[in-house]
Amino acid sequence: MPPSAAAQMKSMGLDQMITISHPKESSTYIIYPGLESYVQMTLPDKSAATNDNFKVATTEIGKETVDGHPCVENKVTVTDDKGVAHESTVWNATDLKNFPVKIVNAEQGNEITMTFQNISLTKPAASAFEVPTGYTKYDDMRTMMQTEMMKKMGGGMGIPPRN
Repeated sequence: MPPSAAAQMKSMGLDQMITISHPKESSTYIIYPGLESYVQMTLPDKSAATNDNFKVATTEIGKETVDGHPCVENKVTVTDDKGVAHESTVWNATDLKNFPVKIVNAEQGNEITMTFQNISLTKPAASAFEVPTGYTKYDDMRTMMQTEMMKKMGGGMGIPPRN
């Protein structure tokens, strides 16, 4: 992502996103702390995506330290049941039971990097999987984006809201 796009996302409150999946409830929450908002989405049919439908191939390509953790750098290729392959580079921290502290995925000319920090391998509190109190729920991402952009523009079209 170009630095200007990243700066724009940050100014809009979109620079941080939390995803919480509840498979037993068949729902996922996409939470934007910068907007104090979230979208609840229904998970697709569980039977459509099982581990049996994917092949995973891992090839070690090196060793590197990431954020102070000794890591094994791997090329990981996930191929679905239609033969479509997706490649990522994954850094697995050997001091954290091979937890992936960094994942880089480059597809269609776009590169996405995920890094994990403050990693704890202890069981988290159940409250960590709840939407924070006071956050606004939206039915879909488009409505959330439109509403939040209108708020940032002062109620719309650059006109300050009336008191």
